[in-house]
Amino acid sequence: MKKIVGIIAALALAGAVFADEPDVTPTVSSFKGDASLEWIFNLEDSTHGMKNSESSELKIVFVPETKKATEGTDMWGELEIKVAKVEVTGGAAFKFDEEGYEKAMDKWSTEGAAKASADALAAGKTAEEAAKAALDARPKMMDYYTTGALFFVPGVSVEKAKIHFSDDDFYVRMNIKAPGLKVGGGKYVLATRSDDGGKANPEQSVKLTGAQGFTLEFGLTDTVDFNLQFADNGVAKDKNYAFVFDASVKAVENLEFVAGAGYSTEEELFAAAVKASYKVELSDTMYLKPSVGFAMKDKAKSLGAAIFLGWGKENAEPKFAKFGMGDGAVNIGDKCSDGVSFWLNSDLDNKYGFLFSVYDSTFVPGLTAALDFQGDLKTLSDAWELNAAAKYSNTFDIWTLDANVGLKVIGGKDTNTGLLYGVGISTDNSLIQNTKLYLKYQGENAAKVGGVDNAGKVTLGTQIHF
Repeated sequence: MKKIVGIIAALALAGAVFADEPDVTPTVSSFKGDASLEWIFNLEDSTHGMKNSESSELKIVFVPETKKATEGTDMWGELEIKVAKVEVTGGAAFKFDEEGYEKAMDKWSTEGAAKASADALAAGKTAEEAAKAALDARPKMMDYYTTGALFFVPGVSVEKAKIHFSDDDFYVRMNIKAPGLKVGGGKYVLATRSDDGGKANPEQSVKLTGAQGFTLEFGLTDTVDFNLQFADNGVAKDKNYAFVFDASVKAVENLEFVAGAGYSTEEELFAAAVKASYKVELSDTMYLKPSVGFAMKDKAKSLGAAIFLGWGKENAEPKFAKFGMGDGAVNIGDKCSDGVSFWLNSDLDNKYGFLFSVYDSTFVPGLTAALDFQGDLKTLSDAWELNAAAKYSNTFDIWTLDANVGLKVIGGKDTNTGLLYGVGISTDNSLIQNTKLYLKYQGENAAKVGGVDNAGKVTLGTQIHF
């Protein structure tokens, strides 16, 4: 423990040295714990009995997320650097084996130092060099930090590097970070699966190995933006070049329209993409958002489209129960938006993937539910998937009722179905201060869809916490 205190003191001193830079004075961001006693009856194998559990958590922020940027007017250089947060959970980051270190020090003081010195003298070293060899043979504290690392180096990245030539209504900037040479892309807002990378707008890029260059950004503020990416293949004898140009219209409220094209002399192919979306306000809470995107390079083509009718939060995280008794397949993931949506993506030849989904957390207090259905329009009879999930939580007087259900159906020539279900009741801090009392049950029949078959278990428990 004394060693850890010394480390924190050293880091605090470093914070004093680097004034107005990232604050490396350690701060506690989380300190909590609990202890519980449960009686469990497993319906699957009829085992039953008591179970003790305890947990504690201490999180220390050694370096907070920090950004530092230059400022200027007229013609100026903009540089923004970001330092990533370094947060460590106590006990997991470093653990000092004090007993092992003390034993090693005892062995060194009684045997190791003398042997190192004697070996040095036998090798023709001077008495001063022999004494130094004895000191160098001392056990190193670093070797006795048995998990993780003693020192934490935050990730540092350059977020912006631009030369501003004009910041008036007509602006001109040069971004001197290496260009990505991509056109298109961007995620749709969908009722479910907005975090699924496969549901993004079509995207293309031009290939240039070792691309180095810049992006010229110019346009009229709040009207139109232009970007010209230009790159070569770095310092090389045989030269190749690439460019990407895109334009974004911003003059129309709620309209997004972006079009771009690119070319590379390395592959001698053009790439192009266009995307558009428009948000139509239907009422104070309800809106309609159609979107379409297209990308192509050579013979590869991709068309994407989505329509979303929304009435609440976008990209919420409902945390529905997972299959595998909480550790397996997900039927409805996070990033859900209140509404109904339909998404379609096609290569205009063989594939016509689609997703129909609905999600709501507003209609019934305490109830969150979702359903989606996906497949390929051309092969729907051979393969499709249906997912549904719901969770309910509400408090009546001092009692909280929780319930969840999940459904996954993988269909086609053979259809397999999985179901999970659970219910619980609890009271927290009402009957006994700082103590939660609960009774819950969770079961599952979903081995054929990535879960497990388990009749479930009943848990009666009490938990003391803060």
